[in-house]
Amino acid sequence: MTSSLLKILYLEDNPLDVDLAVVALKQAGIDCDFQSVDSQNEFLDILDESFDIILADYTLPQYNALEALSDLNKKELDIPVIIITGTISEEAAVDCIKQGAADYILKDRMTRLGPAVNQALEEKRLRIAKAQAELDLIASEERYRFLAEFSPDGIILYFGDEISYVNQAGLKLLGASKLEEIVGKTPSDFVSVDEEEILRGRETQLYSGDAVESAVFNLIRLDGKTVTIEVKTSPIDLKDDRGQQAFLTVFRDITDRIQREKELEAIATVSETLRMADNLTQMVPVTLEQVMILLDAIGSGIVLFDITSWDNTFVAGNGVWASMTNYPFSSKKGAIGQVFQSGQTYINNTVQDNLNDPLLGNEELIKYLEAIAIIPLIAQNGIIGILGIGKDSEVTENDIRLLKAIGDIVGNALQRAFLEEDLEANFVETVLALANTLEVRHTQTADHSQKMALWSQETLRRLGGSIEDLRIVRLAALLHDIGKIGMSDDILLKDGPLTDEEWESVKKHPEIGAEIVAPIQKLADIAPIIRAHQEKFDGTGYPFGLKGEEIPLPARVITAIDAYGAMIEDRVYRKSRSGEEAIAELNACSGMDFDPQVVDAFIRVLKEMGEV
Repeated sequence: MTSSLLKILYLEDNPLDVDLAVVALKQAGIDCDFQSVDSQNEFLDILDESFDIILADYTLPQYNALEALSDLNKKELDIPVIIITGTISEEAAVDCIKQGAADYILKDRMTRLGPAVNQALEEKRLRIAKAQAELDLIASEERYRFLAEFSPDGIILYFGDEISYVNQAGLKLLGASKLEEIVGKTPSDFVSVDEEEILRGRETQLYSGDAVESAVFNLIRLDGKTVTIEVKTSPIDLKDDRGQQAFLTVFRDITDRIQREKELEAIATVSETLRMADNLTQMVPVTLEQVMILLDAIGSGIVLFDITSWDNTFVAGNGVWASMTNYPFSSKKGAIGQVFQSGQTYINNTVQDNLNDPLLGNEELIKYLEAIAIIPLIAQNGIIGILGIGKDSEVTENDIRLLKAIGDIVGNALQRAFLEEDLEANFVETVLALANTLEVRHTQTADHSQKMALWSQETLRRLGGSIEDLRIVRLAALLHDIGKIGMSDDILLKDGPLTDEEWESVKKHPEIGAEIVAPIQKLADIAPIIRAHQEKFDGTGYPFGLKGEEIPLPARVITAIDAYGAMIEDRVYRKSRSGEEAIAELNACSGMDFDPQVVDAFIRVLKEMGEV
């Protein structure tokens, strides 16, 4: 905990937020001298090295945190910057860290401010200590050895290209227990062949006196493990007895930092991708593809369960698990059941040694794998399913951390999709109820459209319609006259001929009906059928005068069946006809009003169902 009075510069235009920051720091035991500014000019005028730390709102009206970081870097001032914001996207968080921000704090998580300030100041202290150590080490090799041992970063001294000295932190990073394991080796011994050429180029620059910027390498340790390091190398005023120039390399392990950046970028990628998906069937394939890419997996799968029935309601796989789609997994058995019941993560890094494990309930799904990880998908009301990956290498802690982060996003996205689908389903039910109300008002019966739906499905089935075609024609039959919902009873129930004006009003109902259902995702594909159900086979219908196969087949089916249904029912302006009379009329108008193939198929349906 910081004991001295801190001098803090806060780039913020809201005095209340400044006060909240002061309170948060005091609660953390940090006393501070606050100065706040709200513009670039004020920020640059007051900015100097006397400030211990800078707090910055991510976005001000004419200035933002990234611009403030850029201005700070231009002045070459080493002052930690912490971003404080109400909301920040994963992409923006990544950008802030890459531009040099020490941390970022959400305004609804101000309790993190105190620890974040302490951490930033500690990191600055270590930077200063390291810089000072490097300067002092150049003055004397003995003094250098003494100070280097206390550096948290690895330090290597080498003459020409042979390593002469490594401090304790460096030995640990290199995977060595004693100096003798390293002395005499070259820096090239610790990098891959691909990076060795880059290393040689940097050495050439150093010998020529050119400045060399910090660089990132994949360090291959003595134990074979690879870590990512950041390296800074400088020549120093020392030579060995052979006259070889001395170089000082300071390096640190940034594997965790790179992993954190990778995770943030991965989370941003998944979030953005899921935001573009409209429903469950779009979300799942995108999720499985991204999980495989981001976690270097060869298989990924998702299983969703109904928590009331415990049955799986959706199963999909990708990669070597593509065959798992629609497989009947149990919510109570195997690893999947274990995860679903307990809510705990399942990890198996020895799959081929445990083939008797009921695991996924299907050995075909694990024969290519070395490791499997399964996490629960948690939504607002509890666990809704599982998300799993299969790899041909070990599942690491980093893999699990990233998989869980992705799982949190996916769980929330699926919850949102479920709510939207429920809302749309309720909307569909409302539209169907309105159509039913209209039907009772118009025909004095509630089963006209139900009969039409059944006849339409059976007729289209005999004409070779697919399952999807049958779904569409059923809904279209139920809703074909929904466009009459706003039409006056004076027109709908008139017992005499319609005037020209009234008839023009009636002719609008197909387009009005199509416009009603088109915005509803589950009904959008029936809009063209509703729009065309008053077209005639010879082109004399409305609203567009389509003819023959220009009219969608489901609409041609509904046209004939609607006419038959109208003829056999009583209306206020006429009495009903018999089924035989109605069929005779269909045959008489076949080829003109109606598609002859539809008429023939419909008559067969009526006879098979005993209607005539």
